[in-house]
Amino acid sequence: MKNTILIIAALFICPGAKAQLTLEHTFSPVSIYASGQVILFSSNGEKILMCDTGTNQVKLYNTDYSLWKTINLSHYAGYRFDNVSAISDNLFNSDNLVELVAVYYNPSAGSYPTYFKSEVINENSVVVQDLGNAISAQVHVINGNYKLFTETYYAQASAGKYDIYTLPGSLPCGQCGSLGTQRSGEENREALSPPAPNPNSGGAVINYQLPVGVEQGTITIYNANGQSVKTYQVGNNFQSIDVSSANLPSGVYYYNLTGAGITPMGNKMVVIH
Repeated sequence: MKNTILIIAALFICPGAKAQLTLEHTFSPVSIYASGQVILFSSNGEKILMCDTGTNQVKLYNTDYSLWKTINLSHYAGYRFDNVSAISDNLFNSDNLVELVAVYYNPSAGSYPTYFKSEVINENSVVVQDLGNAISAQVHVINGNYKLFTETYYAQASAGKYDIYTLPGSLPCGQCGSLGTQRSGEENREALSPPAPNPNSGGAVINYQLPVGVEQGTITIYNANGQSVKTYQVGNNFQSIDVSSANLPSGVYYYNLTGAGITPMGNKMVVIH
């Protein structure tokens, strides 16, 4: 009788212990930076972003994983597609075309700032605005007006500039992150800061914030080839980490914050020796 009770109990306990994860879809190949983010558009709802630095393409998929749009980026001799930001359909104008900021990188270009080229390009591969040698772009809201902040570095790690552009449109998420994934007004929103200083020659501080209820996450730093070079386990008892770059070669590095209950987000670090 005792054995019978144990068997019956096991039948009720074991099904609840099995994982219920089901693989729905696989995207391949993609570059590691930015891919896998969900972009909220003003007129077209949510789309899934996938980037391919090998073909200079940005692909946007519907939530059923069907391809929605392929954006063919510019090709410049010696430069490769590096990253995207400010993906939107009503931010740079009102034509409902998808536009984005594309950054290109050439490690053999000599020195900063010529390592980089940046532009606003639309889904028809038309360059809307040349952004010079900017390495990154962020959208901010000032007194209700949308601005594009672009950052340019020079050969000296302490030198650089910000250009600020007035934007005619808006984003559906208000004060968004670089890709439009962070909705303004959401409670318990996680955050990941740019490194300070950036560029750096020996180390930098990265600030982070985990959502309420999430106790730990992982910050992983990747080189330009997508290889992991440093990994940090972070918790909600601190809000910053010190990253040593003394043993990293000069170049551009990416890092992201991931973990259970965390919407993946990334940022960029430049090392100059």
